[in-house]
Amino acid sequence: MSDVLLPQLLRKARKAAFNHEYEEAEKLYASIILFPEMVDNLDIKMRYAFCAEQIGNIEIALEYYEEVVGIYHQQGEVGAAEALEQIVERLKSSA
Repeated sequence: MSDVLLPQLLRKARKAAFNHEYEEAEKLYASIILFPEMVDNLDIKMRYAFCAEQIGNIEIALEYYEEVVGIYHQQGEVGAAEALEQIVERLKSSA
């Protein structure tokens, strides 16, 4: 069943985010990230964090952004980590 459901959820989430319907997109990404094959997906984590940030769910945004920062550091993606760390610092200072 998840073989059919996951692609549908991904399409709906991307469409919602594209249309700036961030609340809907955030809910969909919250469901998507629970699928075992999505748990370690950096793109999904970033999309989820971004949508959470857009609707003011700063705790979720920070949680996922910081997790991705750690993964970027582990992978040696220093530039990407530093860029994302700036977003994290901005969110922390505005919260």
